[in-house]
Amino acid sequence: SFSQYFQRLYDVDSSQEWGWDISLKPDNNFFVVGWRYNQFSGKFSLYNLSINSITKSTISTNIQRPDSPSISIGPGLPGEVKKTGGGYLVPVTVQWPNPTTGYLYSAGGLIRLNSAGDTIFKRVYSDTSNYFDLINTCAVLTNGTFIVAGARSLNTVSSYRPYLLIHTNSLGDTIWTRTFQKDTAQYSSVNNVIPLADGRLVIGAITTYKEYISGFGHIDHNSVWFIELDSAGNIIKDTVFGSQYMTGRNGVCGELYGDLNGGYIAIGNFDSMFTSDPTEPQNYPTFIAHLDTNFRITWLTEF
Repeated sequence: SFSQYFQRLYDVDSSQEWGWDISLKPDNNFFVVGWRYNQFSGKFSLYNLSINSITKSTISTNIQRPDSPSISIGPGLPGEVKKTGGGYLVPVTVQWPNPTTGYLYSAGGLIRLNSAGDTIFKRVYSDTSNYFDLINTCAVLTNGTFIVAGARSLNTVSSYRPYLLIHTNSLGDTIWTRTFQKDTAQYSSVNNVIPLADGRLVIGAITTYKEYISGFGHIDHNSVWFIELDSAGNIIKDTVFGSQYMTGRNGVCGELYGDLNGGYIAIGNFDSMFTSDPTEPQNYPTFIAHLDTNFRITWLTEF
């Protein structure tokens, strides 16, 4: 914040650490989820802290280390840790090294924590010998089940992949898995999921194609993609805005939110360039838009 009430460093064990997500606990203390790197082991882990909101002192610390032989466990997008049952739901991506190919295979996963930050369960949903999954977000459905979402690539390291949804029960066990892709030559990824009261799901995603610009290499063009699914994961509505609209730049992550007055608020950027230099900071101005329940724009403000 520009007006800080306090500034405090929280060091778990002299590793490099990134605070990733913060929530207010029922006791009005802070709950922080982060990502840590141990320079001695070379492994990334998740950590969480409970912090006293008055004294700013650490109440408790927990670390969720990756299972051997994995080397990395990282949270989804910032702001995507969700509260559930008095605890927390953390979407994760876990990586394994493959000694044969030299690739880092990645798997989608989910960790459920209790209110103290202790692990209730940790699930990994992908065969890391086959997939390169990237998990961005999760959601708690009204019936107490969960959604884990991101992107999937099969058998090869590729920028062309469908987006991925995994529906689990309250124990984290898989009920169904769905993948969606607008074009086999495009990269797609879920940014966030909005559960509706009747079991339907509204998905905010991106779909990307690459354009080669001489002197600059490949430039990504990201179109916003909105889908409404029924409770079984079947498509009800499917809308892609053209490449004029994009997401994933300027720190925009979860770009779709439910509006309490009806419809949705979408945040993104225009895919427009003011100069021939793709790195010019004036490029890709930000917008905030209101969508109706059919994903049609009712108003839009540019910044």
